[in-house]
Amino acid sequence: MEERLLEYLDEIVEALKSGVSFVGDQAPIFITEILTYYTVVYSVWSVVCLVVTVFFVWLVVITTRALKDNTKDQEGLAMLGVVSTLFSVIFFIVTIVNVIKLLKVLIAPRLFLLEKVADLL
Repeated sequence: MEERLLEYLDEIVEALKSGVSFVGDQAPIFITEILTYYTVVYSVWSVVCLVVTVFFVWLVVITTRALKDNTKDQEGLAMLGVVSTLFSVIFFIVTIVNVIKLLKVLIAPRLFLLEKVADLL
């Protein structure tokens, strides 16, 4: 019986050693994949938000030009201008936040990873 327990214990120790070896081999690849994933995510969101910001700024410019023409509906154009300005500011702020996150991933990847680990705990 003791021999079987020792055999099982040896098998468990070998399994742990191989598991530690596997994790040690895969950790750099996993870290690279995490950094690549967040780089792409923050880049895409930055570009999308920037495009939406440009659209709303363009809408503000068009609305402002239309307001100068007195033949148009002034009240509706004014409301469109206000809403467009508000959305352009909001999306610009979201763009800046995503760019800052992207820069953190690119400039300080270890800090970014430590913050992600801290979020998990």
